[in-house]
Formats: sequence, structure tokens, C-alpha cells
Amino acid sequence: MRRYLQGTLDYACGIYAVINAVACVHDLRLPEARKIFNATMEDFATRPAPWAAFIRNRTDHYWVIRYMLRRWCLREPCGLEISRPGGFAAPISDADLEPGGDTVYLPERCPPRGPKNPGDQPGALSDTARREVEAVRRALRDALKGGTASGKAVLVRFHRFLPDSGAVPLVSHWTSIRSADAGTLYLHDASAEKKAVHAVKFDDLLPEKGMPALRIVPESLYMITLPSSAVFLETH
Repeated sequence: MRRYLQGTLDYACGIYAVINAVACVHDLRLPEARKIFNATMEDFATRPAPWAAFIRNRTDHYWVIRYMLRRWCLREPCGLEISRPGGFAAPISDADLEPGGDTVYLPERCPPRGPKNPGDQPGALSDTARREVEAVRRALRDALKGGTASGKAVLVRFHRFLPDSGAVPLVSHWTSIRSADAGTLYLHDASAEKKAVHAVKFDDLLPEKGMPALRIVPESLYMITLPSSAVFLETH
């Protein structure tokens, strides 16, 4: 008999990812987190197209992340800083305060398995995909260097694949990275599922043979940093 956990029946991982990222860099209280969650959902619900796409998972949720970063992280008096490790992700702008904008589906530039080369062998990582993984790994190491990432967190989206599976991911998921050491990324994830991913080894992103079970999407990398003078938004 299955026990349904929070998040199992919805597609709100993007919202949870931002809330958890903020919690990594600030002592986010439960009433504040609930306020962010509820106000965000209420705002989406007033816009039929983004709401329908969100509630039915017919979107990649990049607009969800960008909306929340612009509304809840950059606005005063919160004053958090947002950067883009590796420069892969699009900049955050005032236009992101409009949930969904003109479109609610913003496809990634490459398929879930990553970039391909003409003549690639099945079951082997292409040279361009390998270079992509190395660039993402380098960007994350630079962003989270120092062991414990005090006062910072990185938002990422990953595609997770079954062993020896094809191009279709088992799950595509937004989460936050709280810290890293020389070989592992440690996630601050919302899922309570037993098989959820809570740590990612760098070597697993780029195995010596075969295809990786997980790919971190370059365009998804946003880092949240708490400036020493920042004061979080009070919610009542």
C-alpha cells in the first residue's frame, strides 16, 4: 500500500527548490516559507495559461524559477544576490515578474541526454556532451568551493535516467545544492521518496564507460548568495 508523500502528486519541485535554496542561505522560518509558497501559487492561479501548464506539468518550469528569483530573492528588503555559474543560464529581469510571460514552455537547447555529434555510437557519450559535463562540473566546483557552501546555494535541474535506458529521462527535477566537496554535490531536496537523489558524485556525471545516469542541465544553474547586509522579507 503506497503512502503518498508531499510533492508526490504535484509538480511543484521548482517552487520547493527556490524555497530550499533560500533556506540554505537564510534562517527561513516556516511561516515565511508558507507565505512564499501560497502567494506564488495564488499568483500562478490568476493566469490561466501558466497555471494550466504548471498544474499539468506541461512546462519545463524555468519561468517558475525565474519568477520566484525575481519576486522573492531580488526584491527589497530581501536583497539576495543571484549569479549564473558558468554563465549558462539567462539573466533574471523585471519581465520575469509576469509568470509565464508569452510562453510557458522554454525548451532547453539540447535533448535530455545532452548534445550529440554526427555519427555518435549508441550508448556512448559524445565529445560535445563530455565537454558540457566538464564545463558544468567546473562551474559548480568554482561556485561551491570551500567545502561547506556557507551563505550560498545553487539551483539546478537534472534529468535522471534508468540504467541502459534511451533518451527519455525517468524524471526531470529541480532541486538545490547546499554544498560540495572534492567529489560530491550535496542536495537540499524536497523529496522524501526513498530513492530520491540527495547527493551526486562528480564521477557519476562523467563515467569512464557508458552513459551517465544523471545529467545536470547547464541552462538551469542559478546561485543565490546572502550579502552580509541582507535582511529577509518579513511576512505576516
